Amino acid sequence: MKDTRKAWARRIAVLMLAVAAAAGSTTAVADAAPKSPSRHSVTKRVTARIPLAIAVAKAKEAAPRTVNDDPPPECDEQVQLAVTAGYTDNVLTDTVSHYDGQVYCAPANDLQTMRHLSDNAQLAVGSNIVDQGPVGECSHEPGQTGQCLWVDSASEHDCLAGTACAGEYQAANYYTELLPDGWIWVQVPSNCQSLGDEEIICRDFTQPIIGVSPIYS
Repeated sequence: MKDTRKAWARRIAVLMLAVAAAAGSTTAVADAAPKSPSRHSVTKRVTARIPLAIAVAKAKEAAPRTVNDDPPPECDEQVQLAVTAGYTDNVLTDTVSHYDGQVYCAPANDLQTMRHLSDNAQLAVGSNIVDQGPVGECSHEPGQTGQCLWVDSASEHDCLAGTACAGEYQAANYYTELLPDGWIWVQVPSNCQSLGDEEIICRDFTQPIIGVSPIYS
């Protein structure tokens, strides 16, 4: 009888050891299971607004004035950029850039207008232009009805090249302004160049530059 009890005790002890070993093995497998990658994103935005004082224009002498002697409207320019950088386990995987430029000339009445406006927004990473939006345009020739007061250019750019998407992001806005018939530029804004007496071409950039790092810290 005592031998039988000892045999059962040994059997129970062996079973308990086997259960404990199995539990340890399960825990080890659970600890070895891969963890889900950590994903997060960072968004940075910047906007630049440039007032363009139209007081630098004056009436052209002995020229036909077809806008009822109204001076050109005052114009403002804006360019903006938003960059969202995606990281997995703190390593850059992608970026999405939204950028747009616009020129708006606020009229004092229903007769004020520009003769022509154009706008083209571009995205640069470092010294390279990587994308550009469609050109926005409007025009108002002498004798036409309506007004030419507002143009814009906008686009979105995706980079899926991982850490190669890192760099310095900046949006640029290139635009032209043609004064109404009978007006000329007498002083060209510092960010512009003359295309003749009546038209200028300008460019502006978002500041500060948005830096995207390959490693999130």
